[in-house]
Amino acid sequence: MDNVNDESKWLMILDVPSDSSLDVIKSQFKKLAKDYHPDTCCKNLELSKKFLTINTAYYGLMKLYSKRNDKKDKNDTSSKQEQQQKLNEFPLQLTLEELFHGCVKQEIIPWPIDNKIEEKYLKVTIQAGTMVNTEIKVQDEDNQFIFIVKELEHPLFKRNGYDLIFTKSINVQDTFKKDYQITVPTIDGEDIPLLIDQIVTSTTEIAIPNRGMPYPIVSNGKRGKMIVKFSINYEKLHEPKKSDSKQPSINEEKVKCLPTKVKLALTLEEILNGVKKKIYYSQINQYREKPYQIKEQFVEIPPGAPEDYQLVLKDEGNQEINKLPGDVIVSIRTLKHQLFERDGIDLIHRMKIYENQTKHPLQIPGFGDCESIKIKLWLNWNRNGPIRIFDCGLPLPDKPEIRGDIVVHLDIMDNPILSEWPLNITLADVYNGVKQREMFGKRAFIDQNGSLVFRKESNKIDIERGIEDGTKIIISWWKHRASLQGPKPNLCWMPFDVVINIEVLQHQSFKRDGPNLIYTISIVENEFNKKLKFKIPWLGGSTPIDLKVTNINENKLEHTIPNFGLPIKGTPYKGDLIVKFRVVADKFKAEPIIKPIEIDLKDLCKGTIKNISITRKEKDVFTESITTQTKSLKLKIPAGTKPDTKFTFNRMGDDSILHITGDLIYIIKPIMPKPQIISLWITLEDVLYGCTKQHVIRRTIIDQDLVERVEDKELTIKIKPGITNKERIILEKSGDHYYGFEPIDISSLYKGIKAPLSGLMAINAIVFGVHGSIMRFCPHESVAQSYIWCGLSGMVSGMAQSTITCPMELVKTRAQLTSTPVLNVWRNAIRTEGGIRAVYRGFGLTLARDCPAFATYFVSYEWLLKRLRRKTLTPNGIVLGDPSTIALLLAGGSAGALSWLVIYPLDVIKSRLQADLRYGSTKECIMDAIKNEGPKVLVRGWSPTMLRAFPSNAATFAVVSWTFWSIDNVSIEIVSERFRIEINFNRTLSN
Repeated sequence: MDNVNDESKWLMILDVPSDSSLDVIKSQFKKLAKDYHPDTCCKNLELSKKFLTINTAYYGLMKLYSKRNDKKDKNDTSSKQEQQQKLNEFPLQLTLEELFHGCVKQEIIPWPIDNKIEEKYLKVTIQAGTMVNTEIKVQDEDNQFIFIVKELEHPLFKRNGYDLIFTKSINVQDTFKKDYQITVPTIDGEDIPLLIDQIVTSTTEIAIPNRGMPYPIVSNGKRGKMIVKFSINYEKLHEPKKSDSKQPSINEEKVKCLPTKVKLALTLEEILNGVKKKIYYSQINQYREKPYQIKEQFVEIPPGAPEDYQLVLKDEGNQEINKLPGDVIVSIRTLKHQLFERDGIDLIHRMKIYENQTKHPLQIPGFGDCESIKIKLWLNWNRNGPIRIFDCGLPLPDKPEIRGDIVVHLDIMDNPILSEWPLNITLADVYNGVKQREMFGKRAFIDQNGSLVFRKESNKIDIERGIEDGTKIIISWWKHRASLQGPKPNLCWMPFDVVINIEVLQHQSFKRDGPNLIYTISIVENEFNKKLKFKIPWLGGSTPIDLKVTNINENKLEHTIPNFGLPIKGTPYKGDLIVKFRVVADKFKAEPIIKPIEIDLKDLCKGTIKNISITRKEKDVFTESITTQTKSLKLKIPAGTKPDTKFTFNRMGDDSILHITGDLIYIIKPIMPKPQIISLWITLEDVLYGCTKQHVIRRTIIDQDLVERVEDKELTIKIKPGITNKERIILEKSGDHYYGFEPIDISSLYKGIKAPLSGLMAINAIVFGVHGSIMRFCPHESVAQSYIWCGLSGMVSGMAQSTITCPMELVKTRAQLTSTPVLNVWRNAIRTEGGIRAVYRGFGLTLARDCPAFATYFVSYEWLLKRLRRKTLTPNGIVLGDPSTIALLLAGGSAGALSWLVIYPLDVIKSRLQADLRYGSTKECIMDAIKNEGPKVLVRGWSPTMLRAFPSNAATFAVVSWTFWSIDNVSIEIVSERFRIEINFNRTLSN
């Protein structure tokens, strides 16, 4: 873009005519700068960019007009000065060595940025061999800068294209010599010997190939020539003759006396406005009687006089005999100002401020007719660059309407640390971090009088996760502002930063090692290479870590748990939890707890898992307090375990504050098998006279190696006369194993009958009571609605009676399997299995079974009873008669069998879950039963259940109906299809 286009563009931006004067352009710029200044529209980015464009246009026009005026004043006719240089063109001065080797230069150029002229740093790359006047273009953001290569004068060489010229000075006597050698230096620092084999004259040139400047476009290292020229020194053969007398020149002219120099000291204010001052100087005139005298004279200094300004007073100086009078040269000297330094027409004001003062408006003093102003630093201001206040400096000497700027240089000092607040935090705070921790302390201020004061203040700070001990957190006064106690400081107050000193308190369990945590556990030597289990606390939760180790020895006394340490600051990662084991003497370990455990011999042969409940003193790893806890353990006994074998649970004994946790030892004690009962039928004669009977039995024998085998053995039984009904006969004794027989006892078929009898009355009362109560609310608008209400009441009654059925059936099942009295079963379950909750084992399955069962029970009963009642035809329609006893029995039995048919698989799983404590959940029980016994296990025992269900439920409904009907004036509601019939019974039901 040429200069004419630039000027048109800039005039269009400032919205002024093309023939506008400098004053019009200046006035328009001030108006636009005020409207678009970033302090006025700091939130609008587009307007801020507009301000930068206006600023660039104004300074471009100022520079262009200034060059035109300089050209007119100087009347320079040279073609280079007639052409206007582009504003973005800059000379690049380079030495010959830099042009030879190539280099990268860091150039500093003035450029308008953000309402001020600032220094811009550009990186310029120069290739080796670059020619003079080559244009190098550098692109920076939105602007393109052109650097023109200029060559500095070299003391040895002169460049001619890609050749170098070196001039060698020799004496005249050496020009006639032949075959002598000289040394020629080169640009790359190497000295070359050169043999002269000819007569040398001032026009002699010797070319040395490939010793000049490199070609920038050739990559094979080709260079220009080194041309050696000669400069001949001629000796003086004749000395000039000295004249004995001085011959004066006829045309000798008079010489002017030396000038008298006078320094005039001026203040910046006098330079601003111009001044007329009286000067004093000494004058010597040898033509006067009194040659020496002090002379005074008034001189007028124009506004904006430059620092090198000189005023010449013609012929006002000294005058000697036969000489012309000299001149008086008056130069000015600027006095030191209290606030400003002069830099051309600009005034420099230097300020030392603290960092926190950059957020306050700064008070800049005025100069001359410019008043002091307050400036607010932008958010994106250049901290290393100056701040310019336009048109407040000194005027141009020839154009006083144009004034320079006030350039403010800020020396920003770090805020002094005058307030330090200590903050103690725990390792838990380091792990989790702290949000909005409130702190109180005193902060330092400088008040409007310049005095240092302290005021109470509260601040809320955030502490990052993983912060190091000794970290200092700086609370800047402008970033973390909190309410102050007392009057708030105004803008005349200057607060200082507060430093928070972080100190991490020592933890009772952990030792910090950077992001890692160290936890120490004491062990004894006999625990080496054993399976040990520890509970390790950690900072991330209230549940300790279960650590199992097996390889502790004297060479490895630590174990690393990754990612359980402290967070690493600034990353999503965590350190490790290092568990170190400290070996101590055996005396520091607590005494073990020894307990016997009884195991059936068959379980010792096959192997088993025993659920054990223990009560021990346990130490809390977080608080180190001792509490009594009940724990459940599983003891796995392998097949073939010998009696008196010891099973040790390491560190499962009682905890102690002073000692290492002891062990828990279980000793196996076998339970002797019960005698084998053989049923033998004998006649009355055998009882009276006695007899001998042969009987073959199949028995199980367990040998000393705990190997179980089954064999058949024929026994000879001798019966004495007069034997009673329940007398036992011992046939064989082998060690601790007994084999015998006893007659059948019919009472064994009724084991566990006390449990159902004790709760049956309550169960039926709940079932029929809840059912009747709900059915009273039935609207009986349709048959379907009646059945829905009947099913709903059945589900609710089943849910209500489950609270009694669940513990009753659990006790009944265990009493039938173990031949244990009912009360003992109750007592053992509550004491050893966790309290009253133990008798409700399988309560969920009981609910799942009884709710659908009783819904089916009552709906099917009502449906069957309706079908079995007598029907009588009357003039009013069909009337249902009274149900017979057979109808009640048949409907009740069928309803009971049908309800059991629906839920029988659930009952099988419930019974197994209540009887066997190995199962921890319903899912485990179902999977184990199907895996070991197949899917048919879910219907095992179905036939006996159906045989039991029909008579028991038939009797239940019949007895309930007879009980109601046997009471005089008892109303029974019998639900029909769309109406209700009330029947009063005074007698028992007829057949």
